[in-house]
Amino acid sequence: MSAPTGYTVDPPTYTAPGAKKAYGATSNPQQHEAEQPLLGGQQWASGSQAPRNDWDAEGSEDDIPDDFKIGVTVSQSSQDVRAAFVRKVYGVLFVQILSTVLVGWLMSTDQISAWVQDHRGLMLIPMIGALFAMGGCFWKRHSHPLNLVFLGIFTLFEAATIGSVISYFNSTIVLQAMLITVFLFAGLTLFTLQSKWDFDGMAPYLFGALLVFFFTGIVGLFIPYSKTTDMIIAGAGVLLFSAYIIFDTHTLFNRLHVDDWVIACVSLYLDIINLFLQILRLLSDIQDR
Repeated sequence: MSAPTGYTVDPPTYTAPGAKKAYGATSNPQQHEAEQPLLGGQQWASGSQAPRNDWDAEGSEDDIPDDFKIGVTVSQSSQDVRAAFVRKVYGVLFVQILSTVLVGWLMSTDQISAWVQDHRGLMLIPMIGALFAMGGCFWKRHSHPLNLVFLGIFTLFEAATIGSVISYFNSTIVLQAMLITVFLFAGLTLFTLQSKWDFDGMAPYLFGALLVFFFTGIVGLFIPYSKTTDMIIAGAGVLLFSAYIIFDTHTLFNRLHVDDWVIACVSLYLDIINLFLQILRLLSDIQDR
């Protein structure tokens, strides 16, 4: 078949659908190269396999740059980042609880306990100081080492406040309340970590219950409740702060960034302290009855 007038190259020959086109010695090399697959399985002119593509191989998280390991929240970060965050938060929390226990034990000795009970008004100082230090923790939560300084001051003020409270209770009840708090916190934490439920919807209900509990306590300072009523309020407080432990543990992984570990420590520490106080209050009421 001759080429039409004006063309210097013969048009391509017709190939039936499904037929394999053989490439002989006279085939066009450029056309042959263009028909090769773009991804994978490509042979080079020398007959050797194409160079290995690292993105095709299944790599580990160690090959990922550090900037890509950190997500918007802790749960969206890589496994090693999540593990480091958990170690930091619960390690610092353990130091906070241990410091509180030591300060509380020191303030529960006979001489210091008697002095604390004779100077009740001075115990307002650590309470107010803890509030300002907590504000500093939130303000400088991303500034190292100021975040550690404010966190340490907050923990010491809170420990002094707790020590002044437990000086009025029997040491046996204090120990019982402490052990119950530890086991309850551990159980609630494990439950939250393995649960598939979404606890974000608890926020408005917990906040409303906390307001009711707070104003109920304010009224009780001026108009004391009966032992039965106080026991019921203490039981409700145990349920409330147990729910807060679940909510804050869920928030820790699903809402916070890995740099917000100070907020996580403050939230969980307050949950544990408030749960301990309500259990101590409940055990005391039960013993009095």
